[in-house]
Amino acid sequence: MYFSAEQLNNIQLNGVFFVDEIYSRQHAHMVHKHEGILELLYIAKGEGRYIVGNRGYVISEGDLVICNAGTFHGEAPFSKHPIETYCIALSGVKTDKLDLGCLIKTEQRPVLALNEMASVISQSMKNIYKLFTDTKDNLPICRQFSLGVLMIIQKLIFEHIYQGNIASEQKNEYLIRKITQYLNNNYTKQLT
Repeated sequence: MYFSAEQLNNIQLNGVFFVDEIYSRQHAHMVHKHEGILELLYIAKGEGRYIVGNRGYVISEGDLVICNAGTFHGEAPFSKHPIETYCIALSGVKTDKLDLGCLIKTEQRPVLALNEMASVISQSMKNIYKLFTDTKDNLPICRQFSLGVLMIIQKLIFEHIYQGNIASEQKNEYLIRKITQYLNNNYTKQLT
């Protein structure tokens, strides 16, 4: 279930970003996808809605969003930018059971509440960003920090599934999707 040493050796750090209100004004934000690139977004401040695949999720400080390769993702359109995120983009992520660039199955919830691990991931992401923007000579160090973050997230995902949380969350997600679908199809009718 965990990455082998060989799998870790194949992972490269392709980018590190800090997205805040200033960054958002300078760069158009649209729902997008990356082939072969896994993105991990740590919500450092604020709350909002984030789209992953064909669903929107409420996100807030201390959450981590997993954007598998080839999956459309981005902030919900037409919303002002109330959140700040740190993002690492990784290529070469491959486990035995998932496609290249995927950390979770398509049906799994891509938003993790980090709880007690939030401070560890927060500080790690800030350090990665600071080192990455200081000089490109720091890329090997940033890559190692990023692999550490990736392994912590993989452990949290495994624990989450093992504890059986995924089944109840999927049931709740299904119910929410059914209610939303019903409301979308019947909003012009009198609802009771």
